[in-house]
Amino acid sequence: MNILKLAKHLKEFTINEISMIAECDVKYDLQTLLQEGKLIFNGEKYKYIEKPKTEFGIFIHPASANNSLI
Repeated sequence: MNILKLAKHLKEFTINEISMIAECDVKYDLQTLLQEGKLIFNGEKYKYIEKPKTEFGIFIHPASANNSLI
């Protein structure tokens, strides 16, 4: 089971909760995600760190709108 996807879905969880859902030992996976900076641990619960979404836009200068780009 993909532990990162499960952590994203749960957002905040204990090791017992995620182990029960994943039905396997997740200690190594959680330790790896902590080292990668994708999770934080506050002593009782793990929390997934959401990264802000980056949006991109395409803008065309009005003076060049009539000119061909080819």
